[in-house]
Amino acid sequence: MVAVSVSEGAALKEWAAVVKALESGEQILVLRKGGIREEGFDATAETFFLYPTGFHQTGDKLRLEHAHFLEEAMAEKPPEGIVRIGSFGQVVETFSVSSEKTLERLAPEYIYTVDELKKKFSFRPGESLTALAVRVYRLPRAVDLPVKTQYGGCVSWIRLQSPVPTENARPALTEEAFNRKLSAVRIGVHAGEP
Repeated sequence: MVAVSVSEGAALKEWAAVVKALESGEQILVLRKGGIREEGFDATAETFFLYPTGFHQTGDKLRLEHAHFLEEAMAEKPPEGIVRIGSFGQVVETFSVSSEKTLERLAPEYIYTVDELKKKFSFRPGESLTALAVRVYRLPRAVDLPVKTQYGGCVSWIRLQSPVPTENARPALTEEAFNRKLSAVRIGVHAGEP
């Protein structure tokens, strides 16, 4: 069990289904190029809350075997105007993904369809996709917060206006299981390099 200070209430907006996958330990990667309203993705936050959203999220963007994460997210969706924060992540390693071949090699490590990630990759051609390997911790009790106007829009990062306690948070994966997944990610990123 841990208690961590999440700097200045930093929160990363992510599809609710992906948050479920991260919280379950199925996925340890966060893949980003930045939102439409951002110049690129700034990966400077080392610890952040996971802010589940339905923005742009549809079932056809997830591989069939992972559809249950969307079903779970929809079944647990809080009332309109509320966001439910149930976890936070710590960045363990950051990778630059500069080719579709690398995305294809990493496919076992994320729940999106490969085509969906290729669309993200081709957004703003010439820029690499950032992959964060994140150790996720689940809060003992999810916290419901009111959705604020400043949380809206197509951006990656927001600052929560209310405190969220992290005491007694538990890792989604054991250290050993996390390290196995991290090794697979490293192999996927670096395979084929000289």
